[in-house]
Amino acid sequence: MRSLMYLLALIFAGFMVSCSSDQAEPINLNKDMCDYCRMNISDGRFGAEVMTEKGRYYKFDDMKCLVHYSEEKPNGPIKYYFIHDFTKNNKLIDATTAHFVWSKEFKSPMRGNIAAFADKAEADAVAKEQGSQVENWENAKKRILE
Repeated sequence: MRSLMYLLALIFAGFMVSCSSDQAEPINLNKDMCDYCRMNISDGRFGAEVMTEKGRYYKFDDMKCLVHYSEEKPNGPIKYYFIHDFTKNNKLIDATTAHFVWSKEFKSPMRGNIAAFADKAEADAVAKEQGSQVENWENAKKRILE
C-alpha cells in the first residue's frame, strides 16, 4: 500500500511539472492593472509581464514598472520576463531575447520610453528613424535604473 501511495505521488508530481508553462498570459487591455503602479494597462505597445518561479503572473503598463518590480522581487524569484512587441499590438514576447530601442518620442505610460521588438531588422529601422541604437535586455534595464 505504501509503495502505491509513493507511486501515485510521483505520478502526480510529474503531472504538475508537465503542466507548468513558459508561455505568457495575455494582458487584457483596459481591464488589467499594473501590479507596480496600479494604473490601468491600456497601450498594447508597452505592456510587460513576469512569471514567478511559483507560476504566478504579474502585469505592468510599462517596462519601467517591470524593471523596478523585478529589482524588488516582492513575490519571489522571477522565472520569465515578457514584453509587448512594439509593432504587434498586445503581443507578448520573451523580453530576454528582445531588441530594445529608447526614444523620448515613444511616450510610454510611465515614461520609460523603451520599445521592444522580436525582429532585429524592425528594431534597427526604428532606431535609425529615432536617431537611437538597438540595445539588449541587460542594457535596456540599466538605462531604466540610471
